Amino acid sequence: HLPQPEFTPLSALWKRFSHADGRFKVLLPGEPDESVSVTEIRFSRFERIDRHEITLRVGLANYVITYADLPANLTASKEIEQFLNSVRDAEVTRLKGKLSWERETPLAGHPGRELSAASADVSFRMRLCLVERRLYQLGVTIPSISETPDPKSAKYPPQYSPQGLKMLQDVMTTDFFN
Repeated sequence: HLPQPEFTPLSALWKRFSHADGRFKVLLPGEPDESVSVTEIRFSRFERIDRHEITLRVGLANYVITYADLPANLTASKEIEQFLNSVRDAEVTRLKGKLSWERETPLAGHPGRELSAASADVSFRMRLCLVERRLYQLGVTIPSISETPDPKSAKYPPQYSPQGLKMLQDVMTTDFFN
């Protein structure tokens, strides 16, 4: 009779990552990389803004945190809704995906959304949060379950079935978002 290994939650292995300029702290399962790019965002008209992106690829998962400062505060709820819709649409289009579901997820009184989408190549979940003039995005991307190699292939992680991969994505995303 072999002893059973102790279960360690994924989040117990993660380390706190603080970003002074971004004004946030998150738990990540490793040290991320950072880049800055200029992007266009719809803000009553198209505006060019700096998008700061912090990324970490660990195994099958790609963790992404982005933040960008908008040119002005959005105050009207209709403006905020239209803006978050345009960000959602841009992200789904960028990843060539199709929206699976979406729900409102305010954070400490700030407007936010959570969404799930999938393309032929990737499955992703994302949270958006608008804090005054700053837009934050958290995302986790994994290969689409349909794109997972055949279980008989040497490249297929033997410990995961397609259902196991879906469950693992849910755990990784929940831990990261929490």
